[in-house]
Amino acid sequence: MELINLARPYMELIYFVSGVMLVVAAIIALKQLSIAKKTLKIQSKRDALKLTATECSRYFEKIIPLQNELDRKIEENEIKFFKGWEVKLDGNKLELRKKTKGDIEDFEKMKKITSLTEVCNSLEGFATYFNSGVADEYVAFNTVGTTFVNYVDNIIPWVIHCRDEGYYKNLVSLYVTWKNRSEASLLRQKKEKLEERLSKIGDKKTFTIGVDET
Repeated sequence: MELINLARPYMELIYFVSGVMLVVAAIIALKQLSIAKKTLKIQSKRDALKLTATECSRYFEKIIPLQNELDRKIEENEIKFFKGWEVKLDGNKLELRKKTKGDIEDFEKMKKITSLTEVCNSLEGFATYFNSGVADEYVAFNTVGTTFVNYVDNIIPWVIHCRDEGYYKNLVSLYVTWKNRSEASLLRQKKEKLEERLSKIGDKKTFTIGVDET
């Protein structure tokens, strides 16, 4: 009993020190976990940006030449299907209206143009990376967004027709996202110009007349 009493202070000290060590070890582990998460996040961001750069380069080097070939085929075959369409976006709702009557003969011609399918498939593959989140769609928008939207504006009637059959869902989704963003950007620019004009006009009762005497 006397031996236990003599050892008790040392045992309590060991118990206290071990408790402190466990706390310190837990803090270090949490810190390492936080560092690991940050490192993983940074690496994921780098991978996403690398893939974004790769896809944007592919767009310019591979997809645009396909688009040019498709434009040539459409002109060569005198296809008028893509003319006379009005494209409107209401939020995420895409509306198409044909101002002129459709040409069934043109529609049949288009089915035989392989470059039309190649362009749509390439754009679908391109869009998949950004819709899935593995590539940074915002960075890509600043690089190829305007080009992408302007071209898809021309072929969207055919794309929508194919989407109704279950194809090109990623292409349509990215098109709607980027078209909305493009229109929002244009509206902000118009707003800024109007606000600038209004600030110059103000509520002044005096005015000056500029005269060019040269």
